[in-house]
Amino acid sequence: MEGVKVLFGLLSVVCIGFLRGANGQLHGDLRSCPANDVTCNNTHVCILPSVRCDGRNDCGDWEDESNCPTPPPKSGCGGPSVQRGMFDIIHSMNFPYDNYTDQATCKWDIFVPTGYHVKVEFVPIFDIEYDVTGQCRRDAVYIYDTDMNHLVGEYCGSTIPPPMELSSNHAIVTFKSDYSHTGKGFGLHWFAVVPTATTPSATLSTVPPTPASTCNGVIRLDGKSGLIASPGYSLTSSAHYPPSANCGWQIIGPPASKIVLHFDDFMLENSPNCSMDSLSVYDGFDETAPLLGTLCGKYRPGDVISSDRQLFISFFSDGGVEGRGFHITWTTTSTLTTSAVTHTTPVPAEGCDGHPRLLTSASGVVTSPGYDGTSSYLGLQSCQWLITVPQGEVIDIKFTDFEMEWARDCDYDFVAIYDDDFLKAKEMLCGQRLPLDFTSTSHTVLVKFTSDAEVGGVGFNLTYASHPPRRACTSAEYTCKNGLCIPYDLVCNGLWNCFDGDDELICPNNPQCGRPDIQPHLDSHRVVGGREGVEGSWPWQVSVRLTGKHLCGGTLIDPYWVLCAAHCFQSNWRTTEWSVMAGQQELMTSSPHQQLINVSKIITRHDYDDVTSANDVALIKLAQPAKLGRYVNVACLPSVTLPPGEVCYITGFGETLSTCCAGKLKQAAVPLISANKCNLPDWYDGQVLDSMVCAGYENGGADACGGDSGGPLACEIGGHWVVYGITSWGISCADVKNPGVYIQVVNYLKWIQETIAKYS
Repeated sequence: MEGVKVLFGLLSVVCIGFLRGANGQLHGDLRSCPANDVTCNNTHVCILPSVRCDGRNDCGDWEDESNCPTPPPKSGCGGPSVQRGMFDIIHSMNFPYDNYTDQATCKWDIFVPTGYHVKVEFVPIFDIEYDVTGQCRRDAVYIYDTDMNHLVGEYCGSTIPPPMELSSNHAIVTFKSDYSHTGKGFGLHWFAVVPTATTPSATLSTVPPTPASTCNGVIRLDGKSGLIASPGYSLTSSAHYPPSANCGWQIIGPPASKIVLHFDDFMLENSPNCSMDSLSVYDGFDETAPLLGTLCGKYRPGDVISSDRQLFISFFSDGGVEGRGFHITWTTTSTLTTSAVTHTTPVPAEGCDGHPRLLTSASGVVTSPGYDGTSSYLGLQSCQWLITVPQGEVIDIKFTDFEMEWARDCDYDFVAIYDDDFLKAKEMLCGQRLPLDFTSTSHTVLVKFTSDAEVGGVGFNLTYASHPPRRACTSAEYTCKNGLCIPYDLVCNGLWNCFDGDDELICPNNPQCGRPDIQPHLDSHRVVGGREGVEGSWPWQVSVRLTGKHLCGGTLIDPYWVLCAAHCFQSNWRTTEWSVMAGQQELMTSSPHQQLINVSKIITRHDYDDVTSANDVALIKLAQPAKLGRYVNVACLPSVTLPPGEVCYITGFGETLSTCCAGKLKQAAVPLISANKCNLPDWYDGQVLDSMVCAGYENGGADACGGDSGGPLACEIGGHWVVYGITSWGISCADVKNPGVYIQVVNYLKWIQETIAKYS
């Protein structure tokens, strides 16, 4: 992994770091692959044998494309020119992030199994240089049926071409550009479909769980009601739909009726834009009809209602992870009776009908339409709430729940907050991270909510309250829980300077912290690869777990609070899925000393940068306090910086590749390294920021690695162990001139104290 930034775990001569997948999320846990899959040696990704030597980087490090007999031909736009299977996507180079290049020539041959036809559908971004003659003589994409002698169409400009089913199992797509003027290009989904002329027809009132062998086609459903289930559907915990499924259902109700879909159960693999597994609903007979929504994830969608008597549902799964699937009850309602229309036609919520909802009370609640904390919000929503309070007051906004489709620039679903200037948003919010509290500068705030056709989460719930403006505290002051500002040098002086004493809540000079009852075995020399720690000797070390599996380390600094790294939570911010295990010596073995505690809140620095790892700091609030004792206790916070050469200790449960005590709590002695040395050109070449500290050896050997992100770099100062650093990142593991990089906690002491005071 030469030159790749790794967000850490722990301890070995050669370790496994995290891989950043195609969706930008971090994957660090290892899993055994199904019997028929192939395991990538370095990244432990499970792949199908059929994707070996197909020209794609499926393993993440190109291992699956090494030692191939002959490399597959390239399309000219990237990726293989020969496409085989049931479905995939092709696109022009750089799409959709940048323009395609001049003088490009690309070609794809698409083959689906015999007995199927190729169907192609362009994604909603289409930008190819337009020819004023309408003949696309400059830049264009061409679709051919069967061979190059049968041109179906040539396309340019910005009008999205229509979906098209070809007449055979072979299609050819070509793309060319001339020497000037380029655009974003195109993306195109292709998939295998049962030929329309031979589509099976059946009249069904109910549909049992569909076996995989009957799912590669379209089933027609006539009548007034019925059931639809994904192949292999069952409520048992082990049930899941098969990979590479391709299913379709055409529902046709009686004349003068509408179709209502009610989701009894729903659990599909989640992915950005539902690009992996998805269920799509179309308002008509087939996939050429308007798209009502594309669904994935684990949250049960709300009811979907057609505009007429026809509805089409398509379900695709990729070759990877599967979920339990879905179960749908469909019914019809007559459009001839007023009562039926009243009950089944969704009425836009106030504020979502094209007119902002005016809120003038001193406090209140705003939620996404239909919010209940569990179901997904509807797609294609546009809502506005205008909060107005008396002049001279300002408005506090606090989110209590937040989960929406994520994009780096919040291009799809988002909440926007406007303050004073309604032309430019002060905040653009999306994803799963609970937003920071917001305080307006004026007496009027506009909140906007927008969603596209693809559902992305449970939505949001916020509260607002007005009050007279308060003076913002300066950097030299401490913000008390009630908003009062006091000089920071009064914090931890033994006196209650804040009204409720929160300035004395967590202090570096706590005489009880960082003093384990069981002393660690300390090495006076370098320990290559680390050693197992003495049970109970690092009582502040915890395992931070996602859905019950160890993902990161952490440091207990208060019975209610754990210090961790922000990057641990990039892929999931829902507190209900996180827990903390304290007092454990071995991950796979239970202990009478262990304490499993749920998480009530995850707070990260608002200025955390996932590219530079700046401000990679998080605090976890526990739902119940840890019970302190011989095997569970708190570390101290630092108040000073230490010189280079000072020997500290890293601890954690991370990867070791058999060098030592897998799955057990390990320790290694590492000296601190000066920032000047760590930033040398042949070391980290300036990537280590002032808020970070390096620790390790020039020649490698002992380091943090996969599974220890967020854990402590502990240093003994004055007879107390302090959490001097937070395990953050590095290049490879235990490599030459690539020591571990840690967030220097002393730089964040004030933020830690103010945050704990605010949420205690």
